[in-house]
Amino acid sequence: MSSPTADRPARFQTAVLPGLAAADIARRNRLVQKWRQHSSRIHLLRRVLPGLCIAMLLGQGGWALFNTLFSRQGAADRSSVVEIRMLKPAFQGRDEKGQPYNVTAESAVRDDVDPARLTLEAPVFTLGSGEEQTHVRARHGVYRDDTRILNLTGDVHLEGGGGYHFVTEHAVVDAQKNNVDGETHIDGHGPLGQIAASSYAVRDGGAHVFFTGQVKVHIENHQATGRAQPAPAKP
Repeated sequence: MSSPTADRPARFQTAVLPGLAAADIARRNRLVQKWRQHSSRIHLLRRVLPGLCIAMLLGQGGWALFNTLFSRQGAADRSSVVEIRMLKPAFQGRDEKGQPYNVTAESAVRDDVDPARLTLEAPVFTLGSGEEQTHVRARHGVYRDDTRILNLTGDVHLEGGGGYHFVTEHAVVDAQKNNVDGETHIDGHGPLGQIAASSYAVRDGGAHVFFTGQVKVHIENHQATGRAQPAPAKP
């Protein structure tokens, strides 16, 4: 009589081919295990990668939508800002030596981002008083309240009580130091005659004017050109 345990067939059996050594069997099992792990990774990547691609596409679309809405909101905010324009503004002060100066214009607009910066139309800078005044005018200008610097562009005219009148395209006026500088071509006339140069510098409100770079001077004689007629000979 056989026992029940001996008659029950084995559920797990390892087939061993004849002629294979134990080392070969172990190597084969390791290869099978590596293949199973590799297959599991591939299966996992096939599920994860499509989800990552979809998430990236959604992220890019959301970022583009955010930028569009943000830029439109910024443009709407800028357009909603009311521009404040001042008509006939006047800015007064005194330079380092105590001489009064005045900056006027047809109109002025204060910068919303930089309140110290004002854009001027037809600005005029006046220094001093009475006959010794110096005037600098232009088509456009930018004036800063904090540094008292006036940047002039377009058909700039410099006139002084000393009798000079020059025309250029750019000038930087330092109201505190009472200086005017420019690196553009300038020409006009002064007490000596016609003068042209590549750059210039005006100091002390016009008391000293310096010209540099390709200076051309045409000296004029402003004295009377008439000559006294000789007296007729007596008979």
